[in-house]
Order: sequence, then structure tokens, then C-alpha cells
Amino acid sequence: MGTSLFGNGVTEEQVRAIPTPAPTSTHYPIAHGDFIDQTEMGISRAGLTVNRKEFCMANNGSQLFGVMMCDGDSESTQLALGIRHSHNKSLSGSIGCGNNVFVCDNLIFSAEVIIRRKHTRFMARDLPGMIDGMFDKLPGMVESQDEQIERFKAAKLNSLQAAFIMVSTIKRGVFPGSKLGAVLDQWEKPNHDAFLPRTAWSLLNSYTQVNKTRSAPMQFESSGLFQLFTDRLDALSL
Repeated sequence: MGTSLFGNGVTEEQVRAIPTPAPTSTHYPIAHGDFIDQTEMGISRAGLTVNRKEFCMANNGSQLFGVMMCDGDSESTQLALGIRHSHNKSLSGSIGCGNNVFVCDNLIFSAEVIIRRKHTRFMARDLPGMIDGMFDKLPGMVESQDEQIERFKAAKLNSLQAAFIMVSTIKRGVFPGSKLGAVLDQWEKPNHDAFLPRTAWSLLNSYTQVNKTRSAPMQFESSGLFQLFTDRLDALSL
């Protein structure tokens, strides 16, 4: 097991111990544990195996954030499923797809959330079918993201190009300007030799390395980084 993905992580037992509020006429919350179970059963039906799980809670346990790592055949990354769930109407139950980078335990999520479901009357009934539908589409999404990662690794950046991308992350609102200095430190002196090459892949991992120091809600809000890098490389014709 690598380093923790969440600085203030909690155990699965702690997550399952959080009481579930009673339903109202319009809000039908389900237990955090039930959402985890439905996700894991969908993973199993898709023929995948979870090899690692990490969780974090916010707002006195009413919000859940988690990552489930699944076995894969890549030598540098593995499939990561990010889950978000709440009891207080602040978050729909949602699952996003991405990669975990082995060398540094950095999470890289696509901005596209694969499923999102509000806590209405038939959520518990509909969730298994939605999860299965997500996994039907997953191979194409994973292949597309893997192809983009290879493109990032091949895209060499000079200082001006790197600066253009950094400014774009702030303008688009996918990363706070207050953290740009820390990103620049990682870019200039990366923690890992794998990111010494001056490429878009190294720059993206500068962001995700810094992202690990932020709260779980903020980490998930930066899922737009992946799409922004894709767009900026298009603009630079790289």
C-alpha cells in the first residue's frame, strides 16, 4: 500500500457507523455503507477486483469521499473509482473514473463524472442498473484517458508553454491561484525522478502532487485538470 491519498482519512468501519437520517417527502438518503456496497458489487459484476480503499468524511460525517483502486494491466497506473455521497443534500451520489499513478500515489480524475444520482424515492432501486451501465461504458473511457496520458508523456513543454497552462488552470477555476507557488516548486524540483522530463505529464503530476495536501472535497473539485490539459495541448498543437 502506498502513501495515504487523504490526509485525514477514516476507516470503513467509521464510515459505516455514521447514522443515516430519516427520509422526508422529497429526500431519501441511503447509508454511506450501502452506497459503498452497491459500488463494490458493481465492480465485482464487471469482473474487476478492488485492491485498495480509502475514505474521508466531512461535515460531521454527512459527506463521504472515497477512492477504490482496481486491478489493471498498466505498469504505471491503475484504475481508480472516486465516490462522493452525502446525507445532507449537498452532494448527489456519484462515481467518477480516473487513474492512480503508482510512482507517487497521485489521483488523476477525468472531469466527466460517469454517474450522478440524487437522493429521490427510487435511488436505491435505480443505483445497481446505473452502476452496471457505467461499467459498460468504462472500457472506452479508460482507453481514451490512457491515450491522453501517453500524449501528455510525449508532449515536451518549454517554460512559456508551461506558464500558459498554469495560468489557464487559474482562469478556468480548476485550481486555486494560492497553490500555484507549490505547483511551481514541484515543477522545478519534482519529488520523484519520473517527473524530471519537461513534459505535460510531469506538469500534471506537479498539480496532483500538491492536490494531495488539500482536503478531499477540494481534491475532487480539481477533476477538471485532466480536460484542461487536453484542451491546452490542443491549443499549443502538441
